Amino acid sequence: MSRALVVVTHGDQSMAQPMAGALVENMTRQVIPLDGDELAAVKAELAAVKAEKARQDAREGVREYAESVAWREVQEGMAVKYAVRQPGPVRGALLLGWALMWAAIGAAYDRLSAINREA
Repeated sequence: MSRALVVVTHGDQSMAQPMAGALVENMTRQVIPLDGDELAAVKAELAAVKAEKARQDAREGVREYAESVAWREVQEGMAVKYAVRQPGPVRGALLLGWALMWAAIGAAYDRLSAINREA
């Protein structure tokens, strides 16, 4: 099964040219192949670009690893600094006594307020 692309280039050129012009130009353009020296120069330039990209990726990889180690250390430090410590048994008993005392005071206030309103 073959497929075809039809590009309409007649009609209003102000509308057709921007859309179809690039396609028509690429289909009708004459391609001049490179000779051996030009191809070697392009391949050498590509190799240099790839080598520079590899060096840059290596630097990025080293920096990325160093930053991940530093960030992990910061996270561990923050986890220690801002950790929620569970109260021990003595502190828990004191907190429970404190809460019960305030609950009793609140209940006594409510009871005495009710008595005061009746009188």
